[in-house]
Amino acid sequence: MNLSKYFILLLALIITSILLFACGSNIETVTTPKSLATITVTPATKTLRVGDTFTFTAVGYDSTGGTVSMTPTWSVMGSIGMITSAGTFTATASGLGSVVATSSSISGSSEITVTSASVSPELAVSTTSLTYSATQGGSNPSSQSVTIANTGGGTLTWSASKSSSWLTISPTSGDAPSSLTGSVDVSGLTYGTYVDTIEVTSNGGNQNISVTLNMATAEPTTASISISGFAFNPSTLTISAGTIVTWTNNDGVSHTATSTSGSASFDSGTLSNGGTYSVTFTTTGTYNYQCNFHPSMTGTIQVN
Repeated sequence: MNLSKYFILLLALIITSILLFACGSNIETVTTPKSLATITVTPATKTLRVGDTFTFTAVGYDSTGGTVSMTPTWSVMGSIGMITSAGTFTATASGLGSVVATSSSISGSSEITVTSASVSPELAVSTTSLTYSATQGGSNPSSQSVTIANTGGGTLTWSASKSSSWLTISPTSGDAPSSLTGSVDVSGLTYGTYVDTIEVTSNGGNQNISVTLNMATAEPTTASISISGFAFNPSTLTISAGTIVTWTNNDGVSHTATSTSGSASFDSGTLSNGGTYSVTFTTTGTYNYQCNFHPSMTGTIQVN
């Protein structure tokens, strides 16, 4: 009687276990979704220059520190630039601001400092040539100025130099914006064209300014020598360089005016009565001459 009772109890336990196992295999585990608690934007701070681009990243976390999948919306605080949906920021203006990532009303941000783009100094001059005109023995021409500017950024420091003694520049150095004045002194200069170059050097490049001085001869002075009575009158003549000397034969016979010494030679050929002959004396010195038909007829011209 007791064995039967135990057998029945054991059988009941086995059946119950089988039923419980069968039911348990159909039970689904329900996982509660993680709730977004914070968003971290990386890096937390960033310094950029105008024109730079940079891609920020954002990661969401729940209250336990676990990551939460999300696709944030990006925005920019402050008028410093713009950002794409992928988090790529482009700096367009200098200043302070931030980029913000937002999802499910949760936000995270990164502070941004945007500085001006670095621009080097760049030299610019208002002209690359100066031209002066003057007359031999006359006054100096007016001075001329050149404006020196910096078309880049920062501070441009310059200096200037030249070679010729007849050219003066002032000042010879400075900071842009400023002016450089060129002056010429024609004292002692003779007819011709004179050239020099003003070299401007700076931390923003170099520039050459060509300088040309055109010297014209003054209205020529003249002097006369009369040939009469078998003589040159005056027999000795003192003149300045550039003077035109004219011989006129006032005798009834032919004569010549022919050089015998001096740095330049001249020969009138046969001068009949009333004939004339002219020479321009441009080089200083003493010139002796005679009549080839009558060698005792001599004269001297002193050019100063």
